Amino acid sequence: MRVIHGGYFNDELHQYYDSNKRPIPGVTSILKSEGIIGDYDRPDGEFYMNRGTRIHKACEQLVKGTLSWGMLDDDIFGHVEQFEQFIKAHGKRLVITRCEEGNISPLLYGRTPDIEGMLDDKEVLIDIKSGPAQEWHCVQLAAYDFGHKPRARSILELKTDDWKLIPTSKWGKPDAYYQDVWLSALNIYNFKRKK
Repeated sequence: MRVIHGGYFNDELHQYYDSNKRPIPGVTSILKSEGIIGDYDRPDGEFYMNRGTRIHKACEQLVKGTLSWGMLDDDIFGHVEQFEQFIKAHGKRLVITRCEEGNISPLLYGRTPDIEGMLDDKEVLIDIKSGPAQEWHCVQLAAYDFGHKPRARSILELKTDDWKLIPTSKWGKPDAYYQDVWLSALNIYNFKRKK
């Protein structure tokens, strides 16, 4: 178990804990529980979830300068290469201040935003996806961003041979809408558990 801002995180179990080491839910568990995420119910869902975890870890290592390219599995190499291309394409216009740093929200849920920083002198929050961007990702970003001053939110779609940065505005709704959806999901989740 490692210390994160406001609590603890167990990497092996992917479990968040408050400062008293009591288990608390993470964003993904809440969204799954409330039926907002359905992707992982597919027969191959476990494979894609595992691949996504490995891609995120490799991207984090790339940002921190600890990535060993020779150790990457073939099925994620292209995705990580595209993440590197994304960074190079933005050059000095992109400043990553945090990458994969978990924390406990004041509303007692765990969250680990993928990328926080500055892009073109604007604060940004970017979520990395190895599959196609979907609207529920906007709700996930709202959960990561809750309690923070407003900043641009985008989904970074990494394919094996291409990348695309997609702003949450693509779906035609304001970020406040997705924040309301997130808070509704969190309240229903807590209500069902009598918290």
